[in-house]
Amino acid sequence: MEIILFIILFLAFAGNIFLFTGQASADNWFLIFVAVIVDIFLFFSVIYAITDKMEASVKEKEKKEAEEIARKKKEEKTRKEKEQARRQEEEQKRIQEVISKIDDIKASYTLKPLPFTVFNPIVQISCDNSYINTEINRTVKEFKDSISCLISECWKIDDEINSILSYESDPDSTLAYLTEKSDELQKLKEQSDFFRLQINQKRIVLLDKDKNALSFLSNAFFRLKESKKCFNNGTTNVYINDLICNDKPYELNMFIYEYPPLILSINDYYYCCFSNVILEFSKNGVYLDALDPSILRLSVTRHIETVYKCNDYQNGKNTESDSYISNVGETTQTWLHTRVNGLPDLRYSYNPRVSRRTDEVMYGKVSFYLSEKISYTFSSYEAILALEDAANKYVKKYNNKRDTLPDFLALMQMVDSDSQAMKDISERYKANSKNYFCQIT
Repeated sequence: MEIILFIILFLAFAGNIFLFTGQASADNWFLIFVAVIVDIFLFFSVIYAITDKMEASVKEKEKKEAEEIARKKKEEKTRKEKEQARRQEEEQKRIQEVISKIDDIKASYTLKPLPFTVFNPIVQISCDNSYINTEINRTVKEFKDSISCLISECWKIDDEINSILSYESDPDSTLAYLTEKSDELQKLKEQSDFFRLQINQKRIVLLDKDKNALSFLSNAFFRLKESKKCFNNGTTNVYINDLICNDKPYELNMFIYEYPPLILSINDYYYCCFSNVILEFSKNGVYLDALDPSILRLSVTRHIETVYKCNDYQNGKNTESDSYISNVGETTQTWLHTRVNGLPDLRYSYNPRVSRRTDEVMYGKVSFYLSEKISYTFSSYEAILALEDAANKYVKKYNNKRDTLPDFLALMQMVDSDSQAMKDISERYKANSKNYFCQIT
C-alpha cells in the first residue's frame, strides 16, 4: 500500500513538473492526468481540513461558552443553596433559642413533687394486732389530716401552673403565650411556695435515740449482703441484693429521724427498721403501718460442708475467701484427670499432677420472719458472727414481745394524768401518752 501511494505521488510530482513548465504533450498526458487528479484531491483535502478546523473551533467555542454558562449556573445554584442553608441554620438557631427560653420558663415554674400525700393505703398486710403500733398510726393519721387542706390547695395551684405550662403550639406561639402568662405564673408560683413552705415545716419526728440497737442489726444484714456466696433456699424467692435495698419509700419523707433505717424490700412491701419501730410501706411508697420490732424474728445456725480442692481448682460447693475452714484435710498428689483405678486418664493431653485436699468449711444459714419466712445460706464467717450477735441482742432487747410501756403511759394518763407518779415516769422516760414514739413538728 505504501509503494502504491509512493508511485502515485511520484507520478503526480512528475506530471506537475510537465504541467507547470509548459511541456505537456500527448506523450505525458497520463502523468498530467494523475497530477491534476492528485492536485484536485489535495485542494479539496485542504479545503476540508480548513473547514473542519473552523467547525471544530466554533464547536470548541460553543462548548466553552456552554461550560461557562453551566459553571455560572452551578455557582449561582451553589450560592443560593448556601444562602438557603445559612438562612435555615439561622432560623434553626433562632428556634433553638426560642425553645431554650421556653425550657427555662418551664424549668423555673415546674414544681417538685410534694414529699408525701394524704392518700390512705388501699391494702395492708394482716398481722397480730399486738404488733401494731397504734401511737404512730394515730400520729400519721393526725399528721395527714392536719396537712390535707394545705396539700389540696397546693395541688390546685400546681394544676393551674401545669395547665399553663402544658400549652402546645409552634415555638414562637408557645413563647409568646408563656411570656403573656408570666405574671400569672409568678403569682401562682409564690402561692405554691407559700403552701409548700408550710408543708415542709411539718414532719413527724421519730423519738429514736438508741443508735446501737439499730447499728448491730444493720451491720449484720450488710455483712450478709457482702458475703461471697449467698443464695436463697426458702420458699420465698427474694435475692439478697433485692432484699437489702437503697430505695427510699416515698412517704418515708413524712418522718424525721436521727439514724437512717435498715430498709428491707420483701415482695410488694418496704420495711424500714428503726431501733424501736418498723415502718411498713407499699411498693409505691405509701405508708401502711407501724409495727413493733419484736415482729422481726431472727434465727442463725451453722453447718459444715465438705469441699474438695485441687490446687486452685475447686468442685462441689466451692469455698470462698470469706469462709472459715474448720478442718484442713490431708494434701495428696494425683492427676487433674484420673481413671477409676487412680491412674492418669490418657484421653486428656493436658493432665498435670496436682495437689488434692478435702476441707471442712463452715457455712451459715439465717432465717428471719416479717410478713413471711425468708432463709439464706451464705459463706461469710464474719456474717455468721454478726448475725449471731444481732440475733442475741435483738432477742434480749425485745424478748419476742412488744413494748408495753407506751400502753402503760397512755393508761396512766387516762387514769390520773396529774399524779406525781405519772409526772415522775414521764420525766424519766421523757415521754407522755402522745409522744413516746413520735411527735409532730
